[in-house]
Amino acid sequence: MSTDDLPSKNMKDWWIFSEGKKDKLHSSLLPEEQGKWLIFVKRDEIDDIWNVIKDADEGGKLGTGTKVSTKKASEKSPTSSKDNTHVICVYTKNCDDEEDVMEVRKELRKLGITWKIYYKSNEATKDGKYATKGDRRISRYSA
Repeated sequence: MSTDDLPSKNMKDWWIFSEGKKDKLHSSLLPEEQGKWLIFVKRDEIDDIWNVIKDADEGGKLGTGTKVSTKKASEKSPTSSKDNTHVICVYTKNCDDEEDVMEVRKELRKLGITWKIYYKSNEATKDGKYATKGDRRISRYSA
């Protein structure tokens, strides 16, 4: 495994995508009706957690794709760099389909993601709504 495969070490890319999903998850191509669970993880745990989530996604157990921020992205983010935090995005097909969204959350719990996480629509992302900009009511769901 090369350092480019490890989110905690990769300084070449902004994101690492689950296998075969990069084109589908490029931000300019994401349909607004989609959304994602945001899983924030410290750098010393990110590689192991990412591998578990990536394997589940590639095995068809999660939504429509996953991606993780790299060390490069984390180092550039004012909120991530101060505490060495990465984010894993687990996408679902429709943010209005609460049953599907919560089914993905249930699968994440089975994988060990038992802490509270938040769900954000792609529309909110495209509109530039981020909690770091002061708008903390952007989450559609939390569980």
